Amino acid sequence: LTLRGVPCIYYGDEIGMTEGEIALANGEDPVAKLYSRLVPQFIYDSWLLKGVSMNRDNCRTPMQWNRDPSRNWKKPWLPLNKDIAKVNVAVQAVDSESILSLYKRLLSLRKMEPALRSEEIIVLSA
Repeated sequence: LTLRGVPCIYYGDEIGMTEGEIALANGEDPVAKLYSRLVPQFIYDSWLLKGVSMNRDNCRTPMQWNRDPSRNWKKPWLPLNKDIAKVNVAVQAVDSESILSLYKRLLSLRKMEPALRSEEIIVLSA
């Protein structure tokens, strides 16, 4: 948010949401559905440890609006993250030291400082 240009914030970044842990067989992603027929879960798990994922749903879990899973979505399409009690908008909205508050302050700074939006970048040599 402090680099010149257009900031890109993927939903959940502003509250520090982490990736979910969705078993390959429970994925809604077409890639996960394909691999769930071909790859046993234990092999998938070992590949995850190496940073290889065949289930893009892990980063597509529903937004965590508050700590009560039943109040977030009537019927979520994917399971909510396990950290929903602490990592949600309602909790962070009232915490001045939260990641959400930091994002709000940085976005305000962007509005006030033209150098963060449109000024020229000058690279200095060491």
